[in-house]
Amino acid sequence: MLHGSLLSKLDAIAKHVKNQPYLPFGGVQLIFTGDFFQLPPVSRGRQGGDHDYAFLHPVWQELFGPGRGICLELSKVFRQAEEPLVELLNDVRYGRASAGSLKLLIELGRELRPPEGIEPTLLFATNDRVDRMNQQKLQQLAGKEEHVFEATDTGVEPFLGQLRKNCLAEQKVSALPPSLPSFLPRPLNAHFSLSSSLPPFLPDSTLVLPHVHPPSFPPSLPPSLSPQLRLREGAQVMLLKNINPGRGLVNGAKGRIVGFTNDEEHLPIVEFASGVRQSMTPEEWAVETSERGRTVKKAARVQVPLKLGWAITIHKSQGMGLEWLEVKLDDVFEEGQAYVALSRAIKLEGLRVVAFRQVRSSLLPSLPPFLPPSC
Repeated sequence: MLHGSLLSKLDAIAKHVKNQPYLPFGGVQLIFTGDFFQLPPVSRGRQGGDHDYAFLHPVWQELFGPGRGICLELSKVFRQAEEPLVELLNDVRYGRASAGSLKLLIELGRELRPPEGIEPTLLFATNDRVDRMNQQKLQQLAGKEEHVFEATDTGVEPFLGQLRKNCLAEQKVSALPPSLPSFLPRPLNAHFSLSSSLPPFLPDSTLVLPHVHPPSFPPSLPPSLSPQLRLREGAQVMLLKNINPGRGLVNGAKGRIVGFTNDEEHLPIVEFASGVRQSMTPEEWAVETSERGRTVKKAARVQVPLKLGWAITIHKSQGMGLEWLEVKLDDVFEEGQAYVALSRAIKLEGLRVVAFRQVRSSLLPSLPPFLPPSC
């Protein structure tokens, strides 16, 4: 999510470049899209609940206040088709505690029955729990030959550091990238806690979210700078890129390693939950910029587009649609985490909710000004 302070800086730069100090973004026409009910912008050194939301920054009124920008709310849901699941997600999204949603959350604590050979993806709030779970599961495949795949990174800073921070594909780390400019978002490595009070637009009886505890982050590399990709036959994996949507090979698709190719590359062969079997060749992720009307590649990573798929963090699950998942709500520590986790589910049949407790907890410090007060 875009920081309010970064939005202000970009506005100032555009005004300076266009020599139009009194026009929003110097008169440049822009389209902004986003969802303030998902995870807030990540910032270093802030106090608990003190988020740099764009809509709370003074520049928001200048850009989107009365007579300025036009704000539209997109309401059609594409990922989920089942009405009870859509209603549950809307209740969690807006902090409502309807009797139907409470009953459904309790019912979702039952065991799942995924296809043979597929285990539900576990969603945790912290990288530490994810890494421990994935390594524990991998070690249970003792006796299986381990194959190691290392990424190839090319490019220049700060774009290479940006790629390493955001790309899910595993990479061998030799050194930390140089410090990014101060106006760029930093990796997540701070302590977090939720606001202690409810948003002013919600009554005291609302909100269905678990109890939260600010976790302790040990000093370590940013989560995306993890070791090489290590795979064994039988390992559960997740696809990290849209390869062939027509065959169901999309970002978030689950499968398991059934073997490796008989050549010098020993590429993994994955059998996906859909029944499709595919050998996985390396793919490229790139950071590109537009310069004088042409696209310029600034940094790139080439890696096998897989990740150990027994568990992932809620942060890293953003944008994914998961067929089978188990959501752990006992360690969420950030506004929007519970909603993001639950909304990864495609269907009720594939969703299990663990460690749910109904207590008060805030979603946002105030209602985004473009949404109606009745939300």
